[in-house]
Amino acid sequence: MFEDYTAAELVAIVEYQAREHQYELSGDARTALAELFEQLPRGEGFGNGRSARQIFQAMTERQAHRLSDLTAPTPAQLVSLESADLPASF
Repeated sequence: MFEDYTAAELVAIVEYQAREHQYELSGDARTALAELFEQLPRGEGFGNGRSARQIFQAMTERQAHRLSDLTAPTPAQLVSLESADLPASF
């Protein structure tokens, strides 16, 4: 057993995952992530770092769906994760 990560530490995990996969988090996405992690219940089902990685994966899936509506996304759009890419619930 170990202490749960703080919201800031969980955001850092998502940022690390993003960098490793050549994505960038917008400032709004960082703020929204911090708020999401502050509000997440920390019960038995909370996965700590695993939850951060799962949220990152959900964000990349939502970003791909969001960009699929664009005819010619820019290179910056292709690597940017926005607050709109956060899952509505987790």
